[in-house]
Amino acid sequence: FFFASGGAFGFRYFLFVWSVSRGLTRSRIRVMANDGSSGLDAGGGSHSPRASIDRVSIDQKKVWVCDEEAQRKLASEISRSVGWLGFDMDHTLIEYNVQNLYPLIHDFLVQNIVQQGFPRSHFEVKFDPSCVGKGLILDFGTGDLLQVSEGGEVVAARHGRRTLSRDEIKAKYGNRWKHFDDLKEFRWGGNFNVFLTYFDIPSQYVCQLLTEYYDQKKWFRYDYWPKVLKGFIDNFTPMNFRDKTGMFFPALIKNPQKYIVPRPNVTQWIKNMSRHGSSPRLFLVTNSHVDFADFLMNFSFGKEWKSMFEAVIYFSAKGRGFFSEDPDFIHVDPKDCHCSTQIADPSLGPGNEYIGGSAKVLNDLFVKESSTSSNQPKVCYVGDHLKGDVLLCAVHTEWKTVYIAEELKKEPAEEFRSPEAFLPFFPAESKESEEKQQPSPRSSSRPSPPSQQEQQQTRRTNVCNNGNKSAGRTYFSAVALEYSSAILSSVADMVS
Repeated sequence: FFFASGGAFGFRYFLFVWSVSRGLTRSRIRVMANDGSSGLDAGGGSHSPRASIDRVSIDQKKVWVCDEEAQRKLASEISRSVGWLGFDMDHTLIEYNVQNLYPLIHDFLVQNIVQQGFPRSHFEVKFDPSCVGKGLILDFGTGDLLQVSEGGEVVAARHGRRTLSRDEIKAKYGNRWKHFDDLKEFRWGGNFNVFLTYFDIPSQYVCQLLTEYYDQKKWFRYDYWPKVLKGFIDNFTPMNFRDKTGMFFPALIKNPQKYIVPRPNVTQWIKNMSRHGSSPRLFLVTNSHVDFADFLMNFSFGKEWKSMFEAVIYFSAKGRGFFSEDPDFIHVDPKDCHCSTQIADPSLGPGNEYIGGSAKVLNDLFVKESSTSSNQPKVCYVGDHLKGDVLLCAVHTEWKTVYIAEELKKEPAEEFRSPEAFLPFFPAESKESEEKQQPSPRSSSRPSPPSQQEQQQTRRTNVCNNGNKSAGRTYFSAVALEYSSAILSSVADMVS
């Protein structure tokens, strides 16, 4: 999503927006790939123009499919219907062991905070995965971690490591979070930060420790987020991987087995599809730089991994330009990929690899390769990044999108559960609400949800209901529903 896995940064490369939108009414909204906000991005790049789109109703209540067989059936229906099947790499084709990944990220952030002058005694505490979760928002004004509903109400909050009561939340935030309009309009720069990836979620615990420290010092301007960002910048730049500096990449290089989950079924599935030469044909688009991507794919898929894909695109800046603009494709410099500058005229073929580029040109190549070039090829892209892999792809292309969310696993790790008193990222929908809803205009062109019988057979684990009987949805789960053709717990669910 960023770093060697992301983009050549400095601070501006970290400034990200998960340009997500909520759709309860049909109105005009603006989507942009980068508005200069603070956060962790999905790749390097410059500012992109805003593009207007129609907001689409998401009143339809789809069921969260927690049963693995139902997920597999839905995914196989999609894969059979498309001619080109594309994948993200990190947390998609490559699955990380989050039980080891989260403490590693926490440790290097703590080390960096201590190097900036904060007392070691306050921050060197064991990482607690029960205190973090996907879709939370850090409010810079209050120092609280918030969860916001699709209507803008703060439904849960933590100040430091303490969960706020409903009365405290009501007194502090009222009926609607005051920055909710900024959230919807993607003005994420000065007032808050959003956590949506498995790389930035663990930093929430350091933020909670910082809030407590600021309270002890009676510093009530919680302006510490740039200090947290510095920890990412000092560990996640592409040069850190090349030079083996920082804490993250050296640990990963030394012991990849500790951090990367073996997936022989996925590896064999990809190999089989590429060997048979039948539809769908495969491509890979990642924000990771060449050397880091090659390291991970070599480890998981073998030395001949590139030949499995008709196109491999590195350093793609999906978060700000790949889907919405038309940047050049660049040849990979075999001597030093970080010095690649030669503009390429891209083509498709096993092992063809480029840096940068755009979905528009890639799609044009798919059209030329299609048996009936007069028709638009059916393309599906699979990824874990709600903004870069799902929202922008759905807004700017005709491709279908599959959102990978490990929270839906049958037996999810504690790292994928929401903190106490917070709604799960994917709350269970009531059967009654599902039956009453009518399909939305956008949903009609997408794969149908499981049948009523399949829904009744679906097993809902704790990650789906978390003991919470509320049928309410968080803002980001509503966005995920609207802009994805399917939501799966893993690429492994696509393997039949």
